[in-house]
Amino acid sequence: MAKEESFISNIAEQIPIYGRLVKASNRAYSSYLNVMRVAIFTDFQNQIDKSGLSEKDAELAKKDMAAFINNATGRGSLLGYEPNSPELNLLFFSPRFVLSRANIVMNTATGYASYSPVARKEALLTVAAYVSAVTTLILLATIAGADAEDDPRSSDFGKIKIGNLRLDPLAGLSQIVTFFSRMITGQTKSLKTKEISNLGEDNFGRNRLSVISSFIRSKMSPMASAIVDMADSPTGK
Repeated sequence: MAKEESFISNIAEQIPIYGRLVKASNRAYSSYLNVMRVAIFTDFQNQIDKSGLSEKDAELAKKDMAAFINNATGRGSLLGYEPNSPELNLLFFSPRFVLSRANIVMNTATGYASYSPVARKEALLTVAAYVSAVTTLILLATIAGADAEDDPRSSDFGKIKIGNLRLDPLAGLSQIVTFFSRMITGQTKSLKTKEISNLGEDNFGRNRLSVISSFIRSKMSPMASAIVDMADSPTGK
């Protein structure tokens, strides 16, 4: 059974006694996600088979829906580099997951225009239901006394803040939205002062290039990030 990216290493599974629990947990997690993906796709496939679409249109709709399901569950396409997944995981933390979040945001922004009509409708309905559920959750949290950020230029966008604790109901989508918002508007919002400043005019002198650099570094694997931090330190230590 193929591993999910979060468990690409099997070091923890080698620990005596405890490793058995880790291995069982990994298998249960992977199995659950695979069963869920198959169940959702099978339900959609049954709908397509009863819709009367031509064989060509039906196959296209199924292909698009398969891509949507994979993106929605964190298994984005590596654009032909799937065989190099182990190497990519050494450099980046869950590259499939990051790409799946980017695909969801970009496809939603374009209304899933590249999808077939049937798959597009299903995808938009699913995204709308998800956004409604998350919005309701955030509103309930604010009513209960928590704080929430609605400005996509802030790193706290979409997060529920309870004291120093931050909860991310958007499951990684907020980071992608914030990245694109800063790139498009050329502005950022400070976490401390809540002030909005143009890139290049804040205390950090950030520009679009540094926004891209920071985003890439935030998605690096722990080992790769540590190496870059050491190389970027003044003393090289």
